[in-house]
Amino acid sequence: MRAPGEQPVQAGLVHGGWDAGEAVVTTVLDERDGRTTMTTTVRHPSREVRDSVLRTPMERGAGEAYDRLAELLDEMTKGASR
Repeated sequence: MRAPGEQPVQAGLVHGGWDAGEAVVTTVLDERDGRTTMTTTVRHPSREVRDSVLRTPMERGAGEAYDRLAELLDEMTKGASR
């Protein structure tokens, strides 16, 4: 359990031919009026690494994964209200 105002933060190694370094990922979950919004921010060690990452299909894949997660959560919420 987190205290109010805390944000989960994770670090991951940059790989796949990019410059060595660490990407810091911060995820904020904000609930308002019964809806939760998730905002994820990724900080790369340099602009060059960031740009290299953005040129990969990772953004599309992540978007597809989050869309599927939203579908599953919607199904679970509908099932729980029956």
